[in-house]
Amino acid sequence: ATVTQSKYYSVTDDIDFTNKKYYALGTNTNKFNGNINGNMHTISNISLLGASYLGLFGYNIGTIEGFVFDYITASALEQYVGGVVGYNEGTINGIKLRNISVTSPCTSQSFIYVGGVVGYNKTPATIKNVDVKGTITATKSDVSGIVGYNNGAVTNAVFSGTVTGDTYIGGLAGEHYTGSLS
Repeated sequence: ATVTQSKYYSVTDDIDFTNKKYYALGTNTNKFNGNINGNMHTISNISLLGASYLGLFGYNIGTIEGFVFDYITASALEQYVGGVVGYNEGTINGIKLRNISVTSPCTSQSFIYVGGVVGYNKTPATIKNVDVKGTITATKSDVSGIVGYNNGAVTNAVFSGTVTGDTYIGGLAGEHYTGSLS
């Protein structure tokens, strides 16, 4: 059973994951569909390593808002990796990411979708009011400081840092198919 379906969560304090295990919320078979408000508290020192659908939230169809994420490292061996969400069909609003590193050394896929906030942003997905500082690195295509691949809506996004990849590389979107960037 999906425990995140239509649930509301509110974070009431900063959380430091130094020497603690973090388990990502939402997978491609059990999508995060809740509403979580960080109330601008800081979540820090998380290191993620996995195959696909990797981020603090692996697959999101809910709402994630009001967080500061600091010292987040996400390294996916395959596709769909983001500092916040690997694959997004939901809403992300009011997020600050500091000292982040998002990587994918994948060579087996042509498109890997790596982003500072979201790897793959699919309609009706919305990303708004995000501020990212970090390093985004991939060996293949669709790599960006905000969203690797976009066909949703991105509004009021700022990226500062370094983006490295093979093709379809950008500060805001690696590949913008449809949707909007403003």
